[in-house]
Amino acid sequence: MRLVSGGSDWNVLLWDVQRAGGKGGALRAFEGHSYAVRCLAMADTSSPGEKEKMLIASGSDDESLIVWDPRASGSGKVKQLSGGAPVLSCCWGPGGNWIAAGGGMPMNSMAGTTDKVAGWLRVWDARTWKLIDECTCLGEAELRGQGSEQYPPLPE
Repeated sequence: MRLVSGGSDWNVLLWDVQRAGGKGGALRAFEGHSYAVRCLAMADTSSPGEKEKMLIASGSDDESLIVWDPRASGSGKVKQLSGGAPVLSCCWGPGGNWIAAGGGMPMNSMAGTTDKVAGWLRVWDARTWKLIDECTCLGEAELRGQGSEQYPPLPE
């Protein structure tokens, strides 16, 4: 059984929880983020009867989603995708054919670097890495600027 972990040390670790009675070290470390890792997801990409193949995705406060292949040599990095704001969640579609990630500004942070700080969700095709779809939720300031009923424009 495999498990991945990540945290404030910026690293992603792959573990085999059955190895050495669960007391062994990590099987592999993946380094590539420049801030804390906030979310992780694993995808089983093996075909029936095939030896285990997987991809790992990690999202970070560095505004990136990185896809890793534990079987690859070197860093294991397959692709780095930009979120434009901290990546707070990610998940794989069936068979690892697509990956979704979401994020935005955590309420306790002032670290956003783009206008997509109120929230976003993106889906990429994992075979081509092309963006399939995205949704951006506007923050209160942007809604006020549009003059919605819920958020009328601020008086001048």
